[in-house]
Formats: sequence, C-alpha cells, structure tokens
Amino acid sequence: MSEADWSSADARGIRTRRLDVGAKSTLRGKRQRRADALNPEACAFWPEDWRGLTREWLARGEAPQWRTLLGIAGPGRAAMAPELLDALLDGGWITLDEKREDGRWAPIRATFREFERLRERLGLPNRQQLAEQRQALLEAHFDDVALEAAMQGLAAMSAALAIRRHALLEALASWIADQRSGTRRDFALHASGNTKGIADADWNWLASSLTLADYGIEAHTPLLLIRAPLGITAVPDLVGLSPATIAAGIGLQGSVLRWRLVENRTSFERAARRYGHEDGVIWLPGYPPEWWKQSVAQLLSRYPAPAWIACDPDPAGIEIALAAGALWQTAALAWQPWRMEAAALDQLRSRKPLTDDDRSRLLRLLSTPLHAGLRALAETMLERGEKGEQEGLGDL
Repeated sequence: MSEADWSSADARGIRTRRLDVGAKSTLRGKRQRRADALNPEACAFWPEDWRGLTREWLARGEAPQWRTLLGIAGPGRAAMAPELLDALLDGGWITLDEKREDGRWAPIRATFREFERLRERLGLPNRQQLAEQRQALLEAHFDDVALEAAMQGLAAMSAALAIRRHALLEALASWIADQRSGTRRDFALHASGNTKGIADADWNWLASSLTLADYGIEAHTPLLLIRAPLGITAVPDLVGLSPATIAAGIGLQGSVLRWRLVENRTSFERAARRYGHEDGVIWLPGYPPEWWKQSVAQLLSRYPAPAWIACDPDPAGIEIALAAGALWQTAALAWQPWRMEAAALDQLRSRKPLTDDDRSRLLRLLSTPLHAGLRALAETMLERGEKGEQEGLGDL
C-alpha cells in the first residue's frame, strides 16, 4: 500500500485507510488510522497516571494487541485506557488497527510509530542509543586480563545493565592505576560518590567475575598494619589494628622517634622488622583511603613525630606520598620522601616505560610546589621516559 491509499486528514488530523489484502469479502470492516503529523510535545502535558500506564504498555513491545493493553490497565484503569489510546493516536505516536464490530469500530492493535522517541519522552532510556553505546564500550579494551574477561561477559547482558557494569570496571581500572586499597565501601565511594552506591546484584557480579581482594578491595574491617616501639609487649612482630581500636584509644605506652610509611607490602614487612624496634612503621596501602587517614591522624595526635615516606618511584608514587604527607602537614609536623630520589631509578634492575597518562601526571605535579627530591625524581622520569616499583629497591 502507498500513501495514496490513505484518506485526507479529518478534523482531528487523523488519516484512514482500508486494508486491501486478500479476498475482499474478508476485508470489510477493517481499517488503520494514524495522525497526519507527530506532536512530540503532547505527552509532556499528560497526567502522570497516563504517562505511567503508557510506560507499562511500552514494556509489551512495539505492536501490542488492544486486549493486551486492556489487561495491563486492569479494572481500575479500564476507563482511562480508551482515552489514553485516543491521545496516543492524536499525538501521532501510534498507528491503530480497527475492525467493524456490532456497528462500531473496535481497536485491534496499536503499533508505535516512534517507539524509542516516545520512551525518551516518558523518561525511559532510548534502547537504540544504549545499544550503540554498549557496542562502543565493548570495542575498547582493558590492560588487566581479568577486567578484559569480565568485560567480554557484558555482551550477553541488556544494554543498560552492560553500561552500568562497564562503568564499575572502568572505576576498578582507575582504582588499580591509583594503587588504592580499602573496603567495599571505599571502592563504592570511588566508583559512585556514595559508600552505598553499588547495588548488591552488582557486587555479586563483581565478586563472581573477579577476585576483589587481589585489587585491594576487602569485604571486612580494614587493619592498619604497624610495628612501633610502643607498649604491646606481647607482640614482637607487626600487628593489625582496626580503626575502631585506634579510635577507642589502645593505651599504648612509649614514644616514636619517627614514622616510616612504606607503600609496597613486601617492602613494608622488611622495613617493619628492620626499623620497628625504634621507629613506627606503617603500611601505606596505595592512595590512602579515609579509614587509613583517620587512623593515622589519631596516632599522630598521641605520638607526634616526623615522617619518612617511601612509595614507588613512579608518578602515582609521588601523588601517594603527597597525599600521606598532607596528614603531617595538617598536624604541623615535618615529613620527607624516603628512597624516592632520582637515583632510585638507577638502583632498579628493571624499569617500565611511561604511559601518556604518566606523562600528564608528571607535568601536572611539576606545576605545583614539590619537595626537592620528588621534583628531581619527576624530572628524571620525564627525561628518561621510565618509572619503577619500590619492591625492586630491595631492603629499604
């Protein structure tokens, strides 16, 4: 059928055509109707109960039968349904199939003409755009093998769900790049800006797809790993103290000559056993999470002493050292980098090339006030195009 089969518009702007397929004897009393033009603004002025019912109708697909739509409306909205159908017709949103029945025209099927556009007008996502967005996301790749494998599983999910979970993988990639660690709530805050911003279903998916502990995300109470010349005489080695224990006051006796903060876990354990009989040695878990900063600030208030801070000789390491050192600045105490001089790069057996992001970070850091040693390290990394890891330095 062509446009010529449609009648001219009536007073409501509705065109009509008789269906002309098959034997004419079976076609009497069947027709289609549609508006002459789409009025996309009309639904903006509908009452909320109309908008809500339309959203329910849209969930049944692009060409639902009228009896299906009536069933969705139910007895409580049966009177509203024909009015809403007329409003959809007048607005140009549907083509309406009707048949002659007992001397009147009765609806058979409503076919939505601008399905995704109507969804958007009613506050629903445009699924075509979501599908295109998902496809674009899946064409990018993660450096981490496990993240890449988890991303491949998104192809089987709905577009909206895949996009939401891809955002979590991107947040995890930045968490890894920033060398962060903490609880699930810390990661949720990092990913969504809200400590409870990740739904249980998404946590379950993350936990089933990845070993979260490998990325420094713990479900349980975090512990401040420390060794210090304080009065826990029954513990000769390093210990873990929860934030609540520190906040409550643990009654430690003694004093600390200096605090040593060490980022790499292996290097921390070595340093704790080497220096912990006279200095306080604390594990610095990457970018310091809030619980860590609060715990260390409470320790500083009771045992003030300057800090030596040892992090990876890389751009993130400089940022981490600055973030930790800010606690000492706030307490009006001195701090300095430790084994983060430019010469540290020469002492490494192996080094890695800088990425474009590394270079951007270094340029940003060099535009700010820096400790002389950190500035020299940043300049040397830029000049050589290399960075390293603290573990390669051996014993601190």
